[in-house]
Amino acid sequence: MKEFKLIDKEVNEYFRTARERYRIMLRRGSLLSRTTDPVFQDWFFCNVFREDDKTTKWIKKWIRDPHRNDPCVLWMMVAARLFNKISTLEILVDEGLFKDGDSWDRDKAESLLENVKPLTGAAYMVHTPYGMDKLRGCLKLINDALVDNHRRIGLIIPSVTSQEDVWNMLLPADCFGPFMAYEIVTDLKHTFLLENAPDLMTWANPGPGACLGLSRLVGERVSYGSDSHRTGAVECMQQLVKYSQYHHYWPQWEDWPQWDMRTVEHWLCEHAKYTKVAVEGKRMKRKYSPK
Repeated sequence: MKEFKLIDKEVNEYFRTARERYRIMLRRGSLLSRTTDPVFQDWFFCNVFREDDKTTKWIKKWIRDPHRNDPCVLWMMVAARLFNKISTLEILVDEGLFKDGDSWDRDKAESLLENVKPLTGAAYMVHTPYGMDKLRGCLKLINDALVDNHRRIGLIIPSVTSQEDVWNMLLPADCFGPFMAYEIVTDLKHTFLLENAPDLMTWANPGPGACLGLSRLVGERVSYGSDSHRTGAVECMQQLVKYSQYHHYWPQWEDWPQWDMRTVEHWLCEHAKYTKVAVEGKRMKRKYSPK
């Protein structure tokens, strides 16, 4: 395993940007909503906690929480993250396609969404089977997940399964990869399937963005393509979870949620974007548009 050493100055900056981004969210809609940080003033950044993002909040309210104790929540989270767009999911929910484990109707979904543009959200790229358009490709992947749902649930339920085990179980699915599998796992940790996973505070999938952000914190390149580097990255992320429990880094107030490994991974990605602007003087793809 490649060993990395966190640099105190960079760790301080990592948590400083997280604190400021969280304050921006708390101040939203007030006269104090504007930040004095020029990077946050000009460019769009996700919230510190994935659960605070608009699409995740909608999925939680209308799909994930109502089915959090049902085996069908697995294929439903696959469907929700493949489309990952509120307006698309609203159509399917309103027509009863997420009512229960037997409510999915592929043909009806295709008819409902035939002329919907754009179909999927812009937060990340969704890959579909070769030769299939986005709609029919997503519907095939959902049907595959639906058919395989009970087999996979049978593998998860018999014991307290780890996030990493479920992530590895999802990886072979057609058109899935480390990123999409991790998105599904992150939703499942808020359901009966993974809420008691033993590695909530010890494991995350350090993707390319997280490795880029961590490179800043350790002062050397962390390679996403190296198993040794990713293992060392997870160890550093475990240290960052521990640091987050100190008031110096993250306020231990009741209305400031505690971090887990997913939050560390998520903010490493956003911190990489921040340093791209603040340190490297580059531009991001999306400007911030206050409402």
